[in-house]
Amino acid sequence: MNAFDDLLADPFAPKAYLATIRPCAFIAAEIAADAVTNRLTAPPATFLGLMPGDWLRLGGFEGAGNQGWGMVVAIEPGDPEHPERTPGGGWLQLGWIVLDDEAAGPRRLAGEVVRFYSSHGHVTRPDDDPADTWYEPRIENALTFSRALVDGDRIGGRSVPGFGDVVLRNDDGALDPMRGWGWAGRSIRVELGGPGFARDQFGVIFDGLTEAVAFDDQTLRVQVSDLQGLIEQPLWSARYLGSGGREGGVDLKGRRKPLCWGRVRNIEPVPLGIVDGRLVYQFHDGPVAVYDAAWHRVYDRGVQLTYAAGTPGSGQWTLDATNGCLVLGDSPSGIVTADVKGGSDGGGPVETTAGLIRRVVETRLQLQSELSGTSLAIGTGARTLEVPATLPLAVGVRALIAKEDDVDAVWMQGVVTARADDSVTVEIERTSGLGTHDLWLVTKIGLAEGEIDGNSIDALADAAPGAVGLFLDDPDEETATATLDQLVGGIGGFYGFTRAGTFQVGRLEAPDGDPVLVIDGTDALDLRRLAARPPVWRLAAGYRRNNRVLKGGDLAGAIRDNVVTEGTFDSSAGWTLGIGWSVAGGKAVAMAGSASSLSRTVTLIAGETYVLRASVTRSAGSLQPTLDGSPVGSPIAASGTIEREVEAPSGSATLAFAKDAGFAGEIDDVTLTVGAKAFFETEWRVTGAATDGEVRAVQGPSALDERILTLFDAETDAEGERDRQFDLFSAMRDVFEVSLKTQPFRLDVGDLVELNDRRFGLRGRLLRVLAVEEDAGRDRATLKLWG
Repeated sequence: MNAFDDLLADPFAPKAYLATIRPCAFIAAEIAADAVTNRLTAPPATFLGLMPGDWLRLGGFEGAGNQGWGMVVAIEPGDPEHPERTPGGGWLQLGWIVLDDEAAGPRRLAGEVVRFYSSHGHVTRPDDDPADTWYEPRIENALTFSRALVDGDRIGGRSVPGFGDVVLRNDDGALDPMRGWGWAGRSIRVELGGPGFARDQFGVIFDGLTEAVAFDDQTLRVQVSDLQGLIEQPLWSARYLGSGGREGGVDLKGRRKPLCWGRVRNIEPVPLGIVDGRLVYQFHDGPVAVYDAAWHRVYDRGVQLTYAAGTPGSGQWTLDATNGCLVLGDSPSGIVTADVKGGSDGGGPVETTAGLIRRVVETRLQLQSELSGTSLAIGTGARTLEVPATLPLAVGVRALIAKEDDVDAVWMQGVVTARADDSVTVEIERTSGLGTHDLWLVTKIGLAEGEIDGNSIDALADAAPGAVGLFLDDPDEETATATLDQLVGGIGGFYGFTRAGTFQVGRLEAPDGDPVLVIDGTDALDLRRLAARPPVWRLAAGYRRNNRVLKGGDLAGAIRDNVVTEGTFDSSAGWTLGIGWSVAGGKAVAMAGSASSLSRTVTLIAGETYVLRASVTRSAGSLQPTLDGSPVGSPIAASGTIEREVEAPSGSATLAFAKDAGFAGEIDDVTLTVGAKAFFETEWRVTGAATDGEVRAVQGPSALDERILTLFDAETDAEGERDRQFDLFSAMRDVFEVSLKTQPFRLDVGDLVELNDRRFGLRGRLLRVLAVEEDAGRDRATLKLWG
């Protein structure tokens, strides 16, 4: 064990805390620029709170030399109690920028700054990172924090951010100037060590975000959340400009382009209108998987169109894989839907739950932003621009560079290829708009490789390998967290950020394996047994989602209607009655004596799968359904309702019921409908249910009858997940709350612990941590355990 692990294991060891906070400094005042001294000057106390080393952007100046980012190299904030010390007011000198003369006027300075605090005072060595840095002794309570695996009582439900606060001493009022700064969504890291620890011996106990601050006479309380709060916003995709072509008409202006991953069925793509003489529909903002004859389908009111590798003609379509679009040869008669494979941008197509999660968090999360004053021309290839060191754009991360006052229409996107303290180089892959511009909003899009727990992604891919699909018609309607909730919800999974700020995924498993911690009477201050969720006695799973339900007039008559007229035999119209057949009393009646057929002509869609249904009452003999002379299933030798699938051989065919000489009986309610009709009309297909009658008998009405909704396409994958969750939740489970006097920050949600206590029969009981509350000030941790 290292020094940090030893510290966690010893509840009586003295502790020291470090906090690194990155609020956005904001100064708005009457500020002038002096070219001779290269200083900004302002009334006394204007620059209180700023420090040398802060990166700030100038705003409100007219002179070209007074634009962009600069680093504070010297400062005299001015002292309102001793103005004689700062005649003319406060001043601030910036490096990396050369000022032009401008008289005082309403101006502003803003930028994310770094502040270092500690519980006991700490200075780093020259070879530490950061080097030669003083951590001011202001921490009163390093961290009070609560986090849970999921929200609500259904494990595998919606994930939520953890929350808490950090308390800093401010009895001298030195932190008061930070009162009006920007705090929401800013980075904060808290580390734990011993009083004599070197800087690199401290361990991270929290990496998250500041949300707000509260001041009183003695303290500054920083409200914090984990990094999940950073992704409570829509996924990024370009917005339609409404300028025609692939940018859509005015009705689409401002709407985000759709996103699609994996294998999806019956989506309704966004109609863009006529592009290059053909009707175009978009289903993904970017390139998609190439055409797959075994999967891709396009429908007009449910009627399948024919694929064309080149320019499509009447009744045909083709795939524009470069732009995530479908191209039709002529105008449809109604709603256009499609079975497609989704986006390949970011490394090729993905189809597993883990693959989709990784693609979402690497390529579509909208994260931190800063402004840059570098003059750039729109175009592909390498672009280098000046940005502050605080913007976390590492090599390999995606970046969006958008014109500050026209972010939807003028932008460039690509991958970071080089990073320096004050600049970044991006290899541009996609652009929108034209021209050269001087002010850009630079946004980090997606997590870097080092910010993702790849092992957890790989483990989830192995555990849930089935193909899934996800389609977002309008990404503005869902946050990134809601999208991730959809992905993990169907597999009893979870996601979130570790203490060190790493994105991690997993799924709940029964308590089994080696515990992280053994808890007994020497550790526990208080133990309570909580009300547990009743067990499940019946569980089914939804799968193969139909993304666009079509009913009634949405479907063409050839799909919607029964092609057998007089299938209820109110008359014999259209039927050919062989020897021994008659129609009476609303039924087709057969008498024994001769082999013959009851038949009629039906109009079908060649190659389409149909379902034949009929009610048969049999007294003797057998009856064989046929279509154009080919048997439809085996002969009927018993009374009942039949349901059989058959592929249409041609556009016009003969449906017949051929009896042998011994058959006597009746037929009623004959229907022949397109097999996909039921799919088009229903959002989810549902597996059979896993059941345990004993659970129902023991638990009575409190036993749960549930259905999970998975994104799996294959029934077998949905059945496998149904059975896994049924085994997990049909068993009686207990929930305990235990307060520990051991060191907090040792356990995290999802960890396995062993609980021992004389009560409740707890001898070596393995349990999962569902929730944890930690308080550094009291050296306490309270756990919610399940198993």
